[in-house]
Amino acid sequence: MPYQRIHDESISEHALQKSLLEMAVRGRWLVHHETDSRKSNAGFPDLVCVHPDHGLVVIELKSERGYLAPDQYDWRDYLVAAGVRYYVFRPRDRFVADELFINGVFPEMEGYLT
Repeated sequence: MPYQRIHDESISEHALQKSLLEMAVRGRWLVHHETDSRKSNAGFPDLVCVHPDHGLVVIELKSERGYLAPDQYDWRDYLVAAGVRYYVFRPRDRFVADELFINGVFPEMEGYLT
C-alpha cells in the first residue's frame, strides 16, 4: 500500500528533525545528528541512523520547498552507490518516517532522493 504524503508548510525542518529523533528513540534506533554542522564536512546528511535488525539509514531533512545543495547531491550519490539507504524527508514524509523507525518498513528510495 502506498504511503500517504501530506503537504504541510507549517512544519519547520527543525520540528521535523525533533519528530524524527523521537520516532527513532521509540523504535530503538541509534541516531547521530551533528548539532553544529559547521564542524562537519559540507553537505554531510542530517541524520545517520543504525538499528541492529534494520541496518543503516542516512537521512537529509528539508523543508517542503527546500532543495539539495551540490555538496549534498555528492554525499547522496556516493552513499547510494555504496549501498546505503538514503532518504530526503520533508514534513509531508513524517508518516513514512514513522513506518520506517517504528515498524522497520522502508519506502522505495527512488521517491525520496531529492
